[in-house]
Amino acid sequence: MKAIISAYAVRPYSGSEPGLGWQWVRGLAPLLDKALVITESEFATEIKEWLEEEKIENIEFIFIPIGKLGRRLCWNQGNYLFYFFYRLWQIRVYRYLRKQNLHEYDYIHHLNMIGYREPGLLHLLQKPFVLGPLGGLNTVPRGFLLNSSLSARIKFEIKRSFNFISLRMPYVKAALRNSSLVLSANSESFYKLKEIGFDSVLFNETGLEIKQKGDETLRRKKRILWVGKMVQRKLPLLALDIFADLLKHDNDITITFLGDGPELLMLKNRIVDYGIESRVEVKGKVQRSTVLELMENSLCLLFTSIDEGTPHVVLEALSSGMYVFTHDSCGMKDIIEDSSFKVVPVDYDTSRREFTDKILKFISNSDPKDLPDIERYSWQNKFKQFIELVKSKL
Repeated sequence: MKAIISAYAVRPYSGSEPGLGWQWVRGLAPLLDKALVITESEFATEIKEWLEEEKIENIEFIFIPIGKLGRRLCWNQGNYLFYFFYRLWQIRVYRYLRKQNLHEYDYIHHLNMIGYREPGLLHLLQKPFVLGPLGGLNTVPRGFLLNSSLSARIKFEIKRSFNFISLRMPYVKAALRNSSLVLSANSESFYKLKEIGFDSVLFNETGLEIKQKGDETLRRKKRILWVGKMVQRKLPLLALDIFADLLKHDNDITITFLGDGPELLMLKNRIVDYGIESRVEVKGKVQRSTVLELMENSLCLLFTSIDEGTPHVVLEALSSGMYVFTHDSCGMKDIIEDSSFKVVPVDYDTSRREFTDKILKFISNSDPKDLPDIERYSWQNKFKQFIELVKSKL
């Protein structure tokens, strides 16, 4: 098969959205006869070097710039002005492809950005069209905003209204209607699309390299790990409050925080307020190799976020032989199936209490539970399944 892939963000050996684009392009290459990839030009040099190093000949990249301001807004998370520039970029992609002879290609795939708000115009090119995986449809419960600032609550309500309106915009519905295959990044996206009358296939956007698990659980350090950008939606302060409650029952445990962001200073101040500096390690932003090393020697990952796609760190933790405690929402809901490791997100205090109870039970259990089977989340399996799905729709 031959495919055209629209992937705004592609960067070799990266994480987040650019890494997702790279993994998909790299993984699909052996399964396609040819791929024409349309991407933004920020990482053009790295992409060309990667193609040359790996001697990949069946992928052709077309680089279309978005402009300096659009590029800067893209990496400023939460800035909705980016979508104006992204829409203009999608129009440029459409105009470019409309002038090309597309007869040899079997389908067009709008891959990323994975948010549903800007599906582009490539569904108008009269070729089988694949859309997604789509994310960004999960809703944060209002109960987590009770102690937030007025500005944070206003921003939350604006985002909630914006999401509701965006999902029902004619250009979004047109792309969904013209798609041969729509992929949902998580079950929340799946059901939201169903609410407005569109069927999709649950197919999370990320995967992992299957590796041998680390030391057996009983030989690991009695350490909890928290990993992520320290922003409100990921709730690092909730993780610290949970840990402080755990220390009242078990003073042998420690917690390590990895990541930086606007809530880092508040986290450090609260550690001092609790007087638990000797039990908490704050490493800030570290190399991926350090994250993986700590995963190999930690007991469990506490993932408190309430607004995600499918977090890659959760898959990596499972692959490292860690247990993962998380909210029963977003992509985590689909990966972590055992309810004893999940807390239904209602409000801050409920999550604090229930996470504490569940982790205490886990620590005191001398017969730990089996880890989830993660083979199905391997990149290799994912792309084989994807190609079979596409073939069934052509």
